[in-house]
Amino acid sequence: MIWSLEYDISAFAVCLLFVIYYYIGKNLPIRRNRLFLGLLVVQLCFTLSDIVASVITSYPDVFSYEIIYAINIIYYVLLVVCPALFALFTLYAVYGDKVSDKRAFALMIPSIPFVLIALTTPLNHMIFAVDKNGDFVYEMMRPLPYYETLFYMCISSALAISNCKKVLRLRQKYVLLIYAVATMVCHTIQVYIMPYKQTVSLGVVIGITAIFLAFQNPDYYREKRTELYNLRGMQLYVNEEYYYGHHRPFLGFIITNFSYFEFADSEYYVYNVLRHVGRFLKNSFGKDVLFYFENGVFIIFLNESKDIIKCRDIIRNHFMKPFEFENGYISLEVSFFYADGDIVFKGYEDLKDTLHVAIEQSRQLSGEKTMQITEETHIEAERRLEVEMALKYALENDENLLVYYQPIFSNIEKKIVSAEALVRIYDPVHDKILMPDEFIYIAERNGCIMKLGMLVFEKTCKMIKEFDIARFGINNVEVNLSPRQCIYRGLAEELIEVMNRYRIDPNMIGLEITETDSSDKSNVYKNIEVLREYGIKFALDDYGTGYSNLVNILKVPFNVVKIDKSICWDYFRGGNNLLLEVIHQFHNRNKIIIVEGVEDKEMAEKLDELGVQFSQGFYYAKPLPLDDFIKFLKDYQKEYRKEQKEV
Repeated sequence: MIWSLEYDISAFAVCLLFVIYYYIGKNLPIRRNRLFLGLLVVQLCFTLSDIVASVITSYPDVFSYEIIYAINIIYYVLLVVCPALFALFTLYAVYGDKVSDKRAFALMIPSIPFVLIALTTPLNHMIFAVDKNGDFVYEMMRPLPYYETLFYMCISSALAISNCKKVLRLRQKYVLLIYAVATMVCHTIQVYIMPYKQTVSLGVVIGITAIFLAFQNPDYYREKRTELYNLRGMQLYVNEEYYYGHHRPFLGFIITNFSYFEFADSEYYVYNVLRHVGRFLKNSFGKDVLFYFENGVFIIFLNESKDIIKCRDIIRNHFMKPFEFENGYISLEVSFFYADGDIVFKGYEDLKDTLHVAIEQSRQLSGEKTMQITEETHIEAERRLEVEMALKYALENDENLLVYYQPIFSNIEKKIVSAEALVRIYDPVHDKILMPDEFIYIAERNGCIMKLGMLVFEKTCKMIKEFDIARFGINNVEVNLSPRQCIYRGLAEELIEVMNRYRIDPNMIGLEITETDSSDKSNVYKNIEVLREYGIKFALDDYGTGYSNLVNILKVPFNVVKIDKSICWDYFRGGNNLLLEVIHQFHNRNKIIIVEGVEDKEMAEKLDELGVQFSQGFYYAKPLPLDDFIKFLKDYQKEYRKEQKEV
């Protein structure tokens, strides 16, 4: 009796290549991937046992009765284990990280009787028998493994089609069905049509190849420049770890001068920096789970036996030395944060929000300090998530998005002549008003800043048109633009469209921009140029904070410079003369100056004496809701006219 082995040999070679590639590619350490590896190894052993069993069974005069039994038992055990493992893989593919151990075990139970039948074949002779002469004979119950395979392929197909959690992409669903169909077709051929053609291995390998292409491409979860796992991989890994109660300690670090390389506007520099860091981490922490988070931030999930501080020192010592670059040396500055595993995170989104807080706070650390993520950090992240939900709700419900207006006083005309539009959000859950510093950075991070900015601009234009505020002596209203908004190519056109819709004179609008370190300044300049040609004036907001400097200001045609309240307060409260120097600089360059933070009469009079053209602050009025602002203008206009008559 001679079996045809060409299918087995081909299948063995393919499986061996996949196993080797799996280890070289270093797949994400999640259960689904480990199951795929298990499926590969079992299929590899199954195919090898099929080859060996076919050979020794063909030569009963060479091999003993016991050896023939043993090898064929191994073959049939692996034959019934393969479909059960595939069904388990499908379960994890469909339900992601939400598969309990009990559910996984329950799925494997139906395969146990078939394994026991295979193991006890010398006693029950249900599937095959080997007589004393070593001759191999199929018995009446030979199709038992076939029916077990059919059962598990039906279960797998039902799971794939239902896709209850909508985790699978359409291609992945079809691939799971291809595996089931290919396995059953080839199994049917071997059992009922060509019993001596070993086609079962062929069907399984066809399915495994399809699964590998759809599920197991390691590049899908790898950041190409660093060759570390990316955010998609981190989400899968973290959700699974936390679902099963594994809260491993992690160490994170930030390349604090990473924005410099982005500012250099060279992907070449960024690529080489990230590649260098990725190689170092893989060499030093290859047995840990390494992720590139974003914007020069790296996360290492450590084995619990490792000392976090020692790991930090390894990284710090490495970056104390500049690394050699093609055109010289590059020095990288780093700051650190860590969590020791005591904090219980709900999942990836919860961890991500906490990481954003940790990253922001660790950037502010000086010297060799390291930030520890504590429960307070976690609570702060949860609060920010609440703010994000309030922001989302406000963007969908117009009445919760509020615009306040703060008057601006002219020291030349001695009256209120302008105002600044300031956004607020009403949080209905906590029944409070949220200030911009609580939600603007969130809007910039999650991408809704464009929608937020346009809604504020439209509300401002609607207010100007509806109340005709020019009759109250208001010459223009200043509206803030986020630096992220200014990068958007279509910004100028959208703003002009809104103004045209409400028929707003361009002179009634002033736009305030905070100087930033954004590397994409070309779009900022283009938007400013288009809007200037339309007739809108620009002000540099919050001079003295962030990345503002005189060189950058002179590159952009700002008509007005707003000096931040911190500089004003430092002069009046602490005797810092920076305010005087700044006023002198901009007077010499014929810039209009607005000073923020004016709180009393003494400050107002002194700024007037220094030649500041405009002042803004609580001394004149706090930011006011729309109705209060209009009432303020009416009352102020009456009072101003009364004073003028008396003069």
